[in-house]
Amino acid sequence: MTEMDDRYSLEPASTGSYDHLIADLIFNTDPSVFGCLVREDRKLFSRWITPLWQSAGCSYGFDCATVLMENSDLLGFELGFAGELHGLLEEKSAAKGLSVFNREQLVYLANCSRHLNYVVPFVPKSAYYVHLLSIRAERQGTGIGRRLLENAFEQASENGFKSVHLDVYEGNPAVGFYERMGMQKRLETRLPAFQDTARIPAHFRMVKEL
Repeated sequence: MTEMDDRYSLEPASTGSYDHLIADLIFNTDPSVFGCLVREDRKLFSRWITPLWQSAGCSYGFDCATVLMENSDLLGFELGFAGELHGLLEEKSAAKGLSVFNREQLVYLANCSRHLNYVVPFVPKSAYYVHLLSIRAERQGTGIGRRLLENAFEQASENGFKSVHLDVYEGNPAVGFYERMGMQKRLETRLPAFQDTARIPAHFRMVKEL
């Protein structure tokens, strides 16, 4: 898809028609981290993330997302927000999602989170943060990710942001895509405590100056 035609549209995300796709799309953006948090329980992950997507005002909320549709079919989405909102939205996500977990799971989740928080370094207030960019597997490599990320760049620039930041794990083919889109690796984080158990790979903070 090199150019948009009448079949394709970029639009603000909503809830309802494609909510059943969201958990898998989010999980696939960072399987090692999300898998660690729920101990590879994909049903638990869906019970956790889908309500967050349906809730406005949190770091996984639909109100922060732009979707790319083919007629009425969701192809992918980009979800992001101002760097200064990152901490607040993450706190709201944590608070809203707690009811899904039992006491033992909460203890485990809290322990994991203390380490995994280092995967996402500080996001400057002047930056737009792409928290999630996900494309349906069968449509990857067709230009959908490019169009979503270009839209994020355009919207960030128009709204006065100085840069766009995102985090991606080492070995993800998207690293090369982001580099082709003009983003540069600025920081690498590793989590030695998880190397032998969860096998969390290194993560890169990538940045594009606007």
